[in-house]
Amino acid sequence: MALPTNLVTRYQATRVVPEDLSDVIELVAQEDTPYTANIGTDKCTQTFHEWNTDTLRAANDTNAAIEGDDVTTIDTLNLTSRMGDYTQIHRKLPGVSGTIQAINVVGGSKQLAREIMKAGRELKLDREARLVSVKPAVAGNDTGPTARQMAGFGAWIRTNVSRGATGANPTLSGSTEGFPNGAPTDGTQRAFTEALLKTVMQLCYTAGGKPTILLVPPAQKVAASAFPGLVVNRYQIDSVGPAKIIGTADVYLSDFGRLAIVPDPFMRSRDAWLVDPTMAQLMTLRPTQTIDLAQSGDNEKRLMLWEGTHKINNEKAHGAIADLT
Repeated sequence: MALPTNLVTRYQATRVVPEDLSDVIELVAQEDTPYTANIGTDKCTQTFHEWNTDTLRAANDTNAAIEGDDVTTIDTLNLTSRMGDYTQIHRKLPGVSGTIQAINVVGGSKQLAREIMKAGRELKLDREARLVSVKPAVAGNDTGPTARQMAGFGAWIRTNVSRGATGANPTLSGSTEGFPNGAPTDGTQRAFTEALLKTVMQLCYTAGGKPTILLVPPAQKVAASAFPGLVVNRYQIDSVGPAKIIGTADVYLSDFGRLAIVPDPFMRSRDAWLVDPTMAQLMTLRPTQTIDLAQSGDNEKRLMLWEGTHKINNEKAHGAIADLT
């Protein structure tokens, strides 16, 4: 086959053919925040938020009193433990030059507005990643300076746990109270099995906990979906509330209650958390806000921030299965 001599085709007409550029910017990113979406919310008023935890004395099957007996001694009391966590400032700093702000960019909006929108969504992801981490709290100071940091879920759980060999629990600033000042020590990794899940679920029940969510990273979600105790696949609950499960999940029927298996993309691949969403809260000191910054030249800048902390009402309500392959 051959073309006629001097025939103009698309290959020669590069200077006169307009570009065909879609006015939609296709954004694909992981934006699920299942832990934040399921736990409660409240306000705090200081950079160090504190609360008390308590428990009941062990049941006594020999509790029998003599009729008419005089009372000479008082029962030994269980004193409360004061727990706490520091607030953390999450921030983003979008900015553009004066020139790019004046140009009509792809997407149908000014570039600064687009950058602010993205920064707000990124703040949520940063917060979720911190909440489901094993990072301890940090008091911070102005001599370093050092930023304050809130503790992740994995830095709280010490009672209902299963860890690999050489693994160790996180530490508190006090022997039995205070804030998490040390992350758990990673141990020898092992496969995630239904037996491990049953062991920690039993520990939670014995301690008085009633977790309803098994929060897992994507890799462990695949493992958990193969457990024989899985009774309902892709169970959908849309109602929003402190005791409701938000999102789509498999349901595992344990000997001590139903668990919704919810994947969280920001967890470490070696961890799985048993969560009672009514016993955890996101505490806000300063809600998400956007602040105009002074111009320092031919540009426009914004400061977007959120400040708050992570309250685990009582760590005995939850569980941790660590050191998974």
